[in-house]
Amino acid sequence: PFTFNDVSYSPGLLKAETFRNGKVVASQTVYTPGKAVRIQLSVADEGVPLKADGADVVFIRATLLDSAGHPVYANGATANKLIQFSLIGNGQIVSPKDRVTEAGIASILVQSTIRKGKISIKAVGDGLKGDELKLISK
Repeated sequence: PFTFNDVSYSPGLLKAETFRNGKVVASQTVYTPGKAVRIQLSVADEGVPLKADGADVVFIRATLLDSAGHPVYANGATANKLIQFSLIGNGQIVSPKDRVTEAGIASILVQSTIRKGKISIKAVGDGLKGDELKLISK
């Protein structure tokens, strides 16, 4: 790790590149996020489908994004929003349905039923464009 001293904060893009023999061998770019404007849902299933056995569970994550599509992990009050989740189909939310984002992310736990089929999860938040995620339990 490197520490850069005497660098003043300025919003925008910061790109770091590593050179070896005059060629870029690694790079990383970070952005200053803007105001959170929408929600993006994702499933943390590690590539394993939800099993319709009435006991299997997966985490569903709602991540706040700015207008450029960058995650808003920590941006003062704009990263802490109330997200309301709902579910239709062959599953159930087994955690609180209303969650406040922490560092721009809110998660719920969805459990399968014993019936195979479609599950639709929606997330909405005040002043945010919502999102919908569809799963199939097998």
